[in-house]
Amino acid sequence: MKEPFRGKIRTIQRVLDRAVYFALRAFWIVLCTVMLLGVVSVGSEWIWKRYFPKHYYERHHHQRVVHMERQPHDCEFWTPSIGNKNCHYERHDTVINSSGDVVITWERVDDWK
Repeated sequence: MKEPFRGKIRTIQRVLDRAVYFALRAFWIVLCTVMLLGVVSVGSEWIWKRYFPKHYYERHHHQRVVHMERQPHDCEFWTPSIGNKNCHYERHDTVINSSGDVVITWERVDDWK
């Protein structure tokens, strides 16, 4: 008499195991998707601000006017005289409070040790 119940218990146990497995799998898929979307959104914000600053300020912060100096290239390795120049340029973003305009400037920094 115990044998028929043993088969039903195993069947119920298999069903529950599969249900738990799929629930955990769905949880991990949702969690990984949310984390990936977070990383992508933060990364895209950084990429826009770093490589397309004029468009970043115009679209994301609704600034009317963005004044941007061209980035100097005289510290790069392949500019004459070829070689390490021991310098780099840092970008400074300044918001003028009275008008809301953004000014992007570059400052030369020497890397002498």
